Formats: sequence, C-alpha cells, structure tokens
Amino acid sequence: MTTPDATPGRAEEPDGSWFRDLAEASGDFFFRLRLAPTRSFEYLGGPATVLFGFTSQELLGSTDLAEAVILPEDLPTVHAKFSQHGTGDIDTDLRWRHRDGHLVHAHVIARRRVRSDGSHVLEGVARDVTALRTAQERLRDEHQRYRALAETMADVVNILDLSTWTVTYISPSITALSGYSADEVRAMPFGAAFSPEQARGFRAQIEASLAEVMRGDRAIGEPRTIEVPHLHKDGTLIWLEITSRFHCDPLTGQWELWSAARNITGVRAAVPPARRARERRRHPPGKRRHRAMGLPVGADGAGLDRCRAARPAERQLRPPRRPPSRACAAVELGAGRSAGGRAAPDPHRRRPLPLHVGVRARHGRGA
Repeated sequence: MTTPDATPGRAEEPDGSWFRDLAEASGDFFFRLRLAPTRSFEYLGGPATVLFGFTSQELLGSTDLAEAVILPEDLPTVHAKFSQHGTGDIDTDLRWRHRDGHLVHAHVIARRRVRSDGSHVLEGVARDVTALRTAQERLRDEHQRYRALAETMADVVNILDLSTWTVTYISPSITALSGYSADEVRAMPFGAAFSPEQARGFRAQIEASLAEVMRGDRAIGEPRTIEVPHLHKDGTLIWLEITSRFHCDPLTGQWELWSAARNITGVRAAVPPARRARERRRHPPGKRRHRAMGLPVGADGAGLDRCRAARPAERQLRPPRRPPSRACAAVELGAGRSAGGRAAPDPHRRRPLPLHVGVRARHGRGA
C-alpha cells in the first residue's frame, strides 16, 4: 500500500544537505568563484584554516587575500586560468604560503559555468598534496644523484628488460670499457658483444636463475658474480667481472636484471683465477676484506694501507707452522725436572719413537 504523496518508482529526493556535509567532511576544499561581472568568492567549504591558515569568512571577504599568499611563480597561471577570459576546465597544481609560513601544494580541479543571469562562475575543489609532492621531489633528487654517480663511475651499470631482452639503461662509461657508445649498445640484440655460444649460455643461465627466484629457492636481491671474456670494439680481448641481481617492479610485475661490470684484465693477469675464486668464496660480496691482490678496497684507497699495516701484527700472532725440534723439546723437558732429578709429568710431551722404528725408517725398510 502506497501513501498518497509518494510517487511509485521514484525515490524521495533529499534536500542536499547530506551531500554538503559529506563533501566538507572529505578533507577537500570546495569553492565557487564568481568571475564576472564582479570577482569574489560565493562559497567556501572544507578545511580552509588547514590549507590557508585563514578562516572561510576571511577569505570570503576578499579574493586578494587568497592571491597574496600564492607563490609569485604560480601567479601567471592564476591570472590566465582563473579569469573570465580563460577557456576550458582547470586541472593544475598551485602552491602558496600558509599563514604560519610553511609551503602548501594543492591540486585544483574546476569547471566553468555560465548561469542564467549571465554571470560566469568557476566551481571546483582543491586537495592538499603537499606530502605527495614532497616525496616525489625527494625521490627525483635521489634519482638524479644516483644517476650522476652511475654516469661518473668507471664501472658500467646496466639494466636488462627480461621480457624483451633489451638493454633499457646503460651508463656512459661503457664507451671507455668496450669502445661502444651507450646508443650502440641499446640498439644491439642481446649477446651481440659475445660469441653465439656464450650468448646462448648466458640466456640459459639467466632463465634458470630467474626460475629459482620465482620458486623461492633464491632471494631476489642475492648477487652473483661471473668472469667473462669480452671483445673490445678495436678487436682486443678483455675480461669483465659482472655482478648482477634480479629486480621486480612492484607496480608492473616486470622482471629486470641489474648488473655492474668492471674491467679485470690487469687483475686477471696478475692473480691466478683459482686464487680469486677462493677469495670470493671466503669473502663474499659485501664482506670482502681489503686485499692487496686487487679485490675491491675502500673508495678512498685507505683499506689497502690499513691491510698492509695490520699484516706484521697478524704474523706475530700466528702459531708456528712446524712443531718444535727434538732438541728444543729436550731443553724444555730438562727445564721441567724436579729436585730429585726425575722429570715432571708433562701432558703435552711428545713421546719419541721406538729405536727399531727409527732404524727401519732410515734404511728404507717397512715398519
């Protein structure tokens, strides 16, 4: 049974106050700015005190107060877009100084409308994005700093996209290492700088290692180091030490191989490969000791000096490599005799071999 004042199939329309309360409680700043015939705010809602430091009544009194706190760099944007002669909707960032002096970043979205009385208004919303823009600027600064570091270091840093097997980034130091420019390397197919057998082996090894990572048998950030021969652009053969690890973009799920390569031709000629392999097993990457054999030392070169200075002290603490001779043992034994002429028991005393065993050993006979 329906009431007489209700229309079947249509919900009762609210008075709109619930929408205003919901909008003002969202944390965004809502405004209606009249552009013509006179310029003034008609409505302000939301945290005006949080964004500007002024109350809504203070901002409604004059639009000059809002423009006075905007940064001079953003005033041309305000005059061009927030005016009667502007065209199109607004989707831009504005910056202004809060009443207490701190900088506020806001993202403003607004649309133009001409009312029935001929007045032009701009209705929109402003959202505080200060934390987001600050984090983006910090991330951009760090990216530029690390990029400058990678481009000035002698080691070559490169990123390999494992979906297309193409190099997406390589540092300019590749020219000094291989003779090829960064653009030439990015245009090359995978493994073009190596022999076909090596290229197939590298790809199979990368695919097997990636499968281990995806199964959980190997950590994503676990580095691996290999030594490979590389043909320079001028035809000479050089040896590279390549340390690489996998990286997965958390947003796209794209797998990449991050690598760093350095020329070890001189080190390989001076130190046998077997010794370098033993040193790498004994001191894995990140925990290697400073050694004079050419392994990585401190950035200031002081690690090698500290290592050399510590070697004499280490030699003094080393135990003797050979056991003491029998003559030395006899002197020590004589020093340990008691007053009655009988030797004191020594738990560390080495007992001499029987006479017949020594005679047979001297004449080459079996025991």
